[in-house]
Amino acid sequence: AETEELAMKVESLNSENLDLREELNRLREKSEKLKQENSSLM
Repeated sequence: AETEELAMKVESLNSENLDLREELNRLREKSEKLKQENSSLM
């Protein structure tokens, strides 16, 4: 039973990790776009 709980926790954390990585990528892209816009304004 304990092993199952741990397996479920691992699965949940892996899923959360994936979501966070995707969000991080979106934010990196957004940041890059803003940097480009910013430099074109100068």
